[in-house]
Amino acid sequence: PAWLCWQSMKRRCTNPKTKQWHRYGGRGITVCERWLNDFDAFWADMGPSHQVGLTLERIDNNGNYEPGNCRWATRQEQSRNMVRNRMIDTPKGRMLICEAADLAGISKGTMKSRVRLGFPPEFILDPVGTWGRWNPLPYTI
Repeated sequence: PAWLCWQSMKRRCTNPKTKQWHRYGGRGITVCERWLNDFDAFWADMGPSHQVGLTLERIDNNGNYEPGNCRWATRQEQSRNMVRNRMIDTPKGRMLICEAADLAGISKGTMKSRVRLGFPPEFILDPVGTWGRWNPLPYTI
């Protein structure tokens, strides 16, 4: 599995015909020289932390594939480190919409609706039904 991850990493960054090229090589993401053509070097840096079921993730999504910027992560961890994810301000600090929804105990769709409606940070994590203290409309219905 680690060898396949290594191959996929290289393909995404070096082959413009790859479906995901625009998200990797097409936006300047590269593979460090040490890893590019040497699986043994990649394995020496990444292998000790590898476990079955994990995939290769860049810690800084705008950074390159290189030692210090890569780790093995679960699919869920990776899905929370994507460029298209949206951060919001909450009383508990900045977090992903999905994290805020989990914290508030509501669905991601409900949280997206709160963001779209312009809920202020102090109300964004309130349980369902308690946010009536804040009226998003300029008039009362």
